[in-house]
Amino acid sequence: MHSQEELDAIALELNIRPRKRFDFKCPIEMMQGMMAKHHNSSGPPH
Repeated sequence: MHSQEELDAIALELNIRPRKRFDFKCPIEMMQGMMAKHHNSSGPPH
């Protein structure tokens, strides 16, 4: 069994590893870009 801290460290290690499928960007960079794009595309609240 692994502690939550160990699992978080493993997840971070995987999410900061560059991936060929993302043009050698990290998954976390891709997610941040998608979140920013979504945030910017959603207009002001009605």
